[in-house]
Amino acid sequence: MRIEPADDAMFREHDTWRYDPPYDFYSSDGLPVKNPERFFAARDDDGALIGFYFFELHGDALFYGSQFTKDILSRSVPYRPAPAPLTF
Repeated sequence: MRIEPADDAMFREHDTWRYDPPYDFYSSDGLPVKNPERFFAARDDDGALIGFYFFELHGDALFYGSQFTKDILSRSVPYRPAPAPLTF
């Protein structure tokens, strides 16, 4: 997995992602994100967007969140993206 700064193309692609209930609250509302500089695209070895990370400093602590495609999340063999930002 490769992590890189998010760009407009990443946000446009993310806007097309749709999740089924009860996870539909993860579906994009199409509105511009606040603080786009805090977002980083997660891409597979072929360069396809598989998710993103969001980083935010709070004092001395770094908080981060992530969102991944349904395809990644529904694999029968779990994909383990969580440690990736620790090495990023």
